[in-house]
Amino acid sequence: MKTNVLQSNLRNGLVIIERITAKSVALPVLGNVLVSCDKNFICLSATDLEIAAHFWVLSKTEKEGKITLPAKLFLQLVSSIAEEKVELEVKNNNLIVKNNICTSQLRGQNPEEFPVIPEIKKDYTFELNIGSFCQGLTQTVDVASTSSHKPELTGVYCMLGKKMLILAATDSFRLAEKTLFFADETSVPEGGLSFIIPVKIVRELINVFGGTQGRIKLFLSQNQIAFEYVSPEVSHPQIQLLSRLIEGEYPSYKDIIPQKHDAQFITPKADFINQIKAASYFTQKTNEISLHFIPGKGLEITSQNPDSGEYSALIKGKCDGEEMNIDFNWKFILDGLVNIKSDEIALYAQKNGGPATLCPVGDTSYIYVVMPIRAG
Repeated sequence: MKTNVLQSNLRNGLVIIERITAKSVALPVLGNVLVSCDKNFICLSATDLEIAAHFWVLSKTEKEGKITLPAKLFLQLVSSIAEEKVELEVKNNNLIVKNNICTSQLRGQNPEEFPVIPEIKKDYTFELNIGSFCQGLTQTVDVASTSSHKPELTGVYCMLGKKMLILAATDSFRLAEKTLFFADETSVPEGGLSFIIPVKIVRELINVFGGTQGRIKLFLSQNQIAFEYVSPEVSHPQIQLLSRLIEGEYPSYKDIIPQKHDAQFITPKADFINQIKAASYFTQKTNEISLHFIPGKGLEITSQNPDSGEYSALIKGKCDGEEMNIDFNWKFILDGLVNIKSDEIALYAQKNGGPATLCPVGDTSYIYVVMPIRAG
């Protein structure tokens, strides 16, 4: 293998690929990157046996070939190179990295020792707006469960219809749902498609594509999913992320979303967040704060801790309905507020211990449901 590549492009690919690698005493090759070279591209590949990634870098190849070598060391070396043009050459399972200033030699391994990354069977193919998709994932992923007792809750549930994609996650204490609408119809079968994406690949999608403009391709099979971004400069795939889907049936969460409320409060989001944070300094291990709905005045927030003191504040806003007092975990309330993208929020509450709902004012595409600790 012998090829020439730009240092900045190679480093960008290695930064993404190195995150996918895994430390394993039983299988140390999982800490490696597979470097494959063909006529016009270097393909960087990595896997931790749960998810996998490919990154293609434009190159000028003199001789095709492949090698696998430690990903972290390769990234560190490439990052230290000041020259833009880099030559890569494989000799006797070693990678020679050369430029006008220096020459380095990395000890590699036989590429046959690298785990085979299976190609996904593309039963269904769709295209999504990257920005909207990543924002929807960001608004839901933190609500997914971390418990292994219910594996189906440890991912983001997706329901793909003709003109919309619904993303949802829950840990049984709270629920987040985001609906993305399409300008054009997708080619999904009647009744739509539903699947559960593991949190791990969701976070990688956000890390890799967050802030990227354009569209992303989604390939779906019975038990696998792949996301592919095509480089606009060369009309060739640049990044592909692959993962298994979570098996199991997602619970019928729609029944949890309240259809009515007994009190509502509308206020600027920033004011609510500031007061939640201030009240959190005086909570105990249960993270308990009390929200007192006062119709015509606003929302009073209180917290107390026998060791540190107590806090009370009246958040001004539009408060309608019945007067009531409800206790919540402040972290759950704050998570919902942070993921709302509008400047104003609406909090809907029920008496008798029913769940409360946080929504952006003027936007019905996002809803956040949270269970109270107690109501009075």
